[in-house]
Amino acid sequence: YKKVLLLMYNVNKFYSLYKLDGTLEEPKPKKLIDKWVIIRLNDFVEKVTNYLEEYNTVKATNEIKNFVDELSTWYVRLNRERFNEEEKEVSIILRFVLDRLAKVCAPIIPFTSEVIYHTIYNSEESVHLSLWPRHSNIKDIKLLENMDKIKQIVSDGLKERDKNQIGLKWPLSKAVISGVKSLNEEE
Repeated sequence: YKKVLLLMYNVNKFYSLYKLDGTLEEPKPKKLIDKWVIIRLNDFVEKVTNYLEEYNTVKATNEIKNFVDELSTWYVRLNRERFNEEEKEVSIILRFVLDRLAKVCAPIIPFTSEVIYHTIYNSEESVHLSLWPRHSNIKDIKLLENMDKIKQIVSDGLKERDKNQIGLKWPLSKAVISGVKSLNEEE
């Protein structure tokens, strides 16, 4: 409940604060974090589609859990300031991601998917009557791998802070990262 449904409701509630009216647009991301979430969304749709076609609900639900966690703890959290500045692009992208998430999760999490879908569209049409989203062939394995490295670095840093009892509100004077090949400056 806490790791999937509550996070989905929280992201949906957050989106409703910055909700856009109008039709759903295919986003054209410019920022790296936006490109990452779209590529990750395509990967997510492809994997869940394949797992459900194989009747493997265990792997499908695990993929849903992982994607919802990344959406909430990485994309929304890292872009909170952009939302506060009312940047239109980030709202368009989150709307697109939530639309696809609701459609993919509908067979497994029907009521939560319905709530998200109604938040996006304000209509009486059901998510269960919509077409299954197609995943695009846009893949950037390197970007996904680099983001996984970054998430691991942050996770290790948080573990070290916890181990040394240094609260998150206390800034570090220095942090040294070793054992990682250089990532692109933009990344």
